[in-house]
Amino acid sequence: MNRIVCGLLAAGAVTLALIPSAHASPACPQPSPDRAGYSWRHPDSDAYRFREHRWRALYRARRTFYRHWRGDRWERVRFERWYARRCAELRQRGW
Repeated sequence: MNRIVCGLLAAGAVTLALIPSAHASPACPQPSPDRAGYSWRHPDSDAYRFREHRWRALYRARRTFYRHWRGDRWERVRFERWYARRCAELRQRGW
């Protein structure tokens, strides 16, 4: 029993000796020079909620359209054209 305990303790000591020591890093990473204009935003920020609101409204409009669509193909083409234009606009603006 004594040999087993001593063997486990020795193995644990060797394992801890081989693990590299931890280095302290700042809590907030400093922006690198190549990303000078970049700013990180928390997902709960107002801009994030505003963007999500826009996309959800767009998805809701599509669901509503197809829920009430009566098979008029020209109406569908017109809606899909508007929908694609609106998606491109939101992507372009970063919303």
